[in-house]
This record gives sequence, C-alpha cells and structure tokens, in this order.
Amino acid sequence: MDISWVAVDREAAQQAEQDPRKRKKLLAAGRPLRSDGRAMSDDQLVAKIRSLDPRLEGLEGLERGRFRALCEGVLSAEALTKKIDAEMRLGLRHDDIHWLWICLTALWERWLPDRPSFEMLDDWTQEGYGPEGEGESAETCAVWLRAFDAMLSIMDSAGMRTVDDFDRAFRGTQSAFNWVQDLEMALANGGLDDPELLRHRIRLADLCIERLYPQDSLTCENMRRSKAESLFRLGETRTAENLFEGWLRDDPQWGWGWIGWSDLYWLCPGTSDYAKAEAILKKALAADGLRDRPEVLDRLKEVRQQGDLPAGSEAEAQPRGREADSQRAAGPTLAAKGKVGRNEPCPCGSGLKYKRCCGA
Repeated sequence: MDISWVAVDREAAQQAEQDPRKRKKLLAAGRPLRSDGRAMSDDQLVAKIRSLDPRLEGLEGLERGRFRALCEGVLSAEALTKKIDAEMRLGLRHDDIHWLWICLTALWERWLPDRPSFEMLDDWTQEGYGPEGEGESAETCAVWLRAFDAMLSIMDSAGMRTVDDFDRAFRGTQSAFNWVQDLEMALANGGLDDPELLRHRIRLADLCIERLYPQDSLTCENMRRSKAESLFRLGETRTAENLFEGWLRDDPQWGWGWIGWSDLYWLCPGTSDYAKAEAILKKALAADGLRDRPEVLDRLKEVRQQGDLPAGSEAEAQPRGREADSQRAAGPTLAAKGKVGRNEPCPCGSGLKYKRCCGA
C-alpha cells in the first residue's frame, strides 16, 4: 500500500513516544523526525538544506519571499523534495532525502500558511482523533472545517473531481473518504451546543452528494438524511419534510429514508411525536420491494415501545413484493437527545456500538 511520507513519519513518532526502546533505536540510526525540524529556526532549516549537497547552495526559493515560487506546481513537501532531487540529479542518501523533506515541510508550514500542503492537511485531519478515534469538541470541528475547505481548494486547483481522486494523490494517515464522514458526525454532535455547526453540516452534505461521492449511492443517501435532520433541528421542519417526501416519492423502496424521516419525530432533541413517527414507518411497510425491511420493522417496534403505543399486527412483518437484499446503512444518524460517542450503544436500538452500526 502506497502511503505518504507524513503518514510514515507520524507512525514512527507515535511508536517512539510509546516505546523508549524504539526512540533510542531511531536516534542511534540517525533517523530524523518532523519534530526535529520543527525545533529548528528558519535559518537553521535553510542551513541544513544547503549542507546536504553543495548544489543546494544555489537552490532558488530558500527565502521567505520566494518560497512560494519554489512550491509552484506541487501539492506537498514530499512532491517538492522528489522534484528537487530529480531535477538537480542529487541522488541523496535516504537520511539526507528525509532531512530535505523535513526542512521543506517546516518551512512550508511557516512561510505558506495560506496555501496548505498535504502534510499540513494531514496534521489537521488528525487533530481531534483520540485513542478511540473520536472527534467531538467544538475545537475539533473548527480545525476539521478548516481542513475540509483546504481539501476543496486543493481539489479545485488540481482539477480533482471526487474524494477518490483526492485520496489517490493524498495517501494520508486517514483516508479523506472516511474522514469526511467523521466530520459529518462531529458536526452532528457539535450542533447540539452550537446550531451554526448544523449549517456547516448541511453544506457538507450538499457537497458530498453533488461532488465528493457521486458514485457512492449509500453515502449519498446517508448525507441526504444528514441534511434533512439538520434542517429539522434548525426549526426548518417543513423544508426537511419536503425533502423526505420528494426523495421517497422518487424511491419509495428506500427503507433507511423512511427511518430517517420517522426519526425526526422522536430522536431529535426536544421531539416526542411517536404517533407521527409510527405512521411514517407504517407507510414505509406498504411500499412494494422495500429495502432494509427488517430494520424498518425493528425501528417501528422501538418507536412503539418508547412511545407506549399498541403493538402492530402480524401482517406488518410480511414482505410486500420482491424483497431486496438487506444492508444496514452505514452513516449519519440522529444525535438521540445527546452526543453520541463512537463507542457508545447506537441510538437506533441495534445493540451494536455506534461506530459499528449507523456511525460506521
């Protein structure tokens, strides 16, 4: 698997931090880390670059005002390092190549903060991930939104059309395909305290549907639910209802669409209209060829239990028409009256952890 140098460096740094023996081994081998470069001043970084090979003495762009021109046409310090090595035919040793990359990475961070590199973006996407891979705080949302906008800017400048195009070039510690969906979850939970984050979530959902995941129908369906739920939580209930009505008119077999619509009336904070939630799910069960029918039935059972409604008839459990293969939707769900951690029970009632169910 081809991964970026920054991902390799991050793994090495984490291992060194966790195991003193590995840190000692790295030091003995003379293997530098990005942290070594970050501890150096600008002048020290430039001097280190020039010391690697006499030909680097004349490398243009090793000044703050001219560094942007040096980085023209590349998206990462890794790509810049490879370009310099190839064009100048340096043939540097492995450790020297690594030092060149480390110094260029540090200078890029300091001198071009307005033009993020892949290395900078990789750092931002990793902020907020704890030991369990969670990103929950408002600070995390702010950093991740900055990273998302930087990703879009890079995609525009490089002519990338989808998130898959980006990942092929990025090769990061975390794939953008997965990280964007973690951002959606963080915005859902953060929106409980800051409604403005729900506006960002709506924008994210629109971009995912229209641009980032055009060929991934499951993710697009989940992002539709995310958008409608956010509008509902912002008080734009009629707009949210109209969206679900339109989507389900076009695709009445979308089981998780019916579930998402129903969830608005009993899982959204401050709502408890169990009768309306039940009515939506009963309407879903009347659709021929309903996908994910078992999940719809499970949700109906839970709505009735939570709302103290009478149990349904046996006829509801009988499939209508051709039954499609059942596949649990892996994506956004409601924040179930409070924040949902990835290792907490899923609010859908499946009995699985959230990260293994609706938050997968």
